[in-house]
Amino acid sequence: MKTLTIALLIGSAGMIACSSGKVGSVDSGQISIVEHSTRDNALVYLMGQEKRYELKEISMDKSSPRMQQQAQHLYDVARSIDSSVNVTITLLNNRRIELLKSTGAITARGAKSTIMKHSASEPLEPLQFNLENVPETTGSVSITAAEKEELKTSLQDLRKFISETVVSSSGSDTRVYSFKDPNIHTFTDQKDAYSKIRKSIEENNVSLDDAESLARIYIGLTYAETFWESTITEESSWITVFGVLTNLEHDILTARFSAFSLLNSRVGSCEYGFNKIIPVSYGPEIIKAGEEVDYTVLVVAFDSDKQPVVKSNAGTVLDSKEGKGYVRYKSTKPGKFLLKGTVTILNKSGIAKTMEWEKEIRVIP
Repeated sequence: MKTLTIALLIGSAGMIACSSGKVGSVDSGQISIVEHSTRDNALVYLMGQEKRYELKEISMDKSSPRMQQQAQHLYDVARSIDSSVNVTITLLNNRRIELLKSTGAITARGAKSTIMKHSASEPLEPLQFNLENVPETTGSVSITAAEKEELKTSLQDLRKFISETVVSSSGSDTRVYSFKDPNIHTFTDQKDAYSKIRKSIEENNVSLDDAESLARIYIGLTYAETFWESTITEESSWITVFGVLTNLEHDILTARFSAFSLLNSRVGSCEYGFNKIIPVSYGPEIIKAGEEVDYTVLVVAFDSDKQPVVKSNAGTVLDSKEGKGYVRYKSTKPGKFLLKGTVTILNKSGIAKTMEWEKEIRVIP
C-alpha cells in the first residue's frame, strides 16, 4: 500500500541504505531529506489544527443553537481522535529518540542540540530535529522485532478508531451510521486495497457523503506485510528507520487532517470552491386549470473549472464542460421513465463526493 511513501524514502537522492555501501553510514543528502520531511509534517499538523479550531469556533457561536450543539459534538469527536493519535505519535517519538540515543547523539547531558523543537502544550506538534549532530555509525541501529510489532498494532488500532468514529459521528436522532473495521492488511496492490475497502464500505451502513473520505483515511493508514518486512530490518541504518518513522508520522497527521475536514463539512464549513451561480426553479410541468401548485426557486453554485463526473442508467453521457454535466436521452415508447444516476465532484482537498440524481420523463405518443 505504501508505494508512494517507500518511493520517497528510497528514491530521493538515493536515500536510505541504497546510497552507501557501508551499513549505517549516512550522508548529508539523506539527513537533509529527513529533516525536510519533519518540517513538512509540521505543516500538515497545522492544517489539522486549523480545522479543529474552526469546529471550536462554531461550537461557541450561539447565533444558531442547533449548529452550535452539533459543532460541540463534533469538536468532542475531534478531541477523542487527537487522544488516540497522541498514543501512536508518542510511540513514534519515543522510537526516534531511542534511535538517536543509540547513535550517541543524545546523551545523559540532554538532547537540546538534537531536538530543536518540542512543545509540551501541543504534544501532537511534530518534533524538529538537527540531525547534523548525529555521529557517523558503522553498524546497524534499528528497532527490535517487538518494538516494530508494537508500532504496527498501534497503527492498526488508530486506523480502526478513526474510521469507525468518523462514521458513527455522522448519525442523528433519526439515522444511525456504523462501520466495522475489516482489518485489511493483505492485498496485491493499491487498486486491490481500494477495491477491498470500498466493498467493505458498501457492506456497512456508511453515509454516502462520507464514503470516499473514509476510503482515503483508511487506505492512508493501511500497510502491507511487505512494507514492514522491507523497510525496517536488522541491517537498516538509523537514518533508514528514522525516515520510515517520520513518514509514518506524516501518514497519521494526514489522516487526522482528512478526518477533521470531514467533521467540518457537517456544520457548514464550505469544503468546495465555486465561481459561478445560476438560478434554478423546479416543480410540476403540467397542471390542471384552477389548480394551485408550489415551485421551488434557488440559486445553484458550481465550479466551472472543475468538471463533474456524471453517470446515467440510460441514454448517453456527454462530455462535461464549464462545470456542468450533460445526458442525452432518446425515448423509445410512450409512458413514464425515470432517468437517474450519480454525479461526482471534488472538494478543495481533492476528495470526491458522489450524489444521486433523477429526472422523471413523460413520453407522449
